[in-house]
Amino acid sequence: MKIVSLMIVDEEKLIMKFGKSLCLAAVAVLASVGTASALPAVTILDSSTDASPGNTADIYAPTYGAFTPSSYTWTTGVNVVTPPPGTVGGSYKSPWHGTGLVNTNSYFAVGPNENSPNPATLDFNGAIESFTFLWGSIDAYNTLTFALSGGGTFELTGSAIAAIIGSPCGSADNFACNALIRITGLGADALTSATFLSDPKQAFEFALQPVPLPAGALLLLTGLGGLALVRRKKSS
Repeated sequence: MKIVSLMIVDEEKLIMKFGKSLCLAAVAVLASVGTASALPAVTILDSSTDASPGNTADIYAPTYGAFTPSSYTWTTGVNVVTPPPGTVGGSYKSPWHGTGLVNTNSYFAVGPNENSPNPATLDFNGAIESFTFLWGSIDAYNTLTFALSGGGTFELTGSAIAAIIGSPCGSADNFACNALIRITGLGADALTSATFLSDPKQAFEFALQPVPLPAGALLLLTGLGGLALVRRKKSS
């Protein structure tokens, strides 16, 4: 598993820790308007390319899909790709292309093809500190912009992420890169919405985590399971 975490706090320290080339890529990834605090952190939890062993998103993100938490709202709408087929030539490419999940897992797609909404904004309806998503077929046309609770925005570009992942992800038209990414923002840098844009062509494909049960619901299910077990023992 390859984990890369970036947070622009002190450029000199970042160069010492990651090297100058990665620092420059990090500077290209992160952009903030109107804030003087530390920017949100970008963590590449895992990634894969067409190079051997190929796309492994089925291993590091097998349960992701076109899931929207009930507390979130798509303010501009978004296109949902429901396989089969998972990949549509000239329109969309599944984040699981080349794996056994290509025609199984659904995902979101934003772009100029097939009249998809572009851009599409996901409103969190409140500030959140962490957002994790699977970014498929990363290229230079993709841009993700977060609105911050303290004002201003934070921009993440496909070209910068591709540069960090490395070959063969370096060109705008190379759709061989996929990455599981987490954005973390605290305080005034907490995240309030995410806007997905693909311009001027190609699609921005991505998937979110399954909506988890609230902790209270898990406790309730556990309690009901235990109650059923007690009843079964009594009846026997």
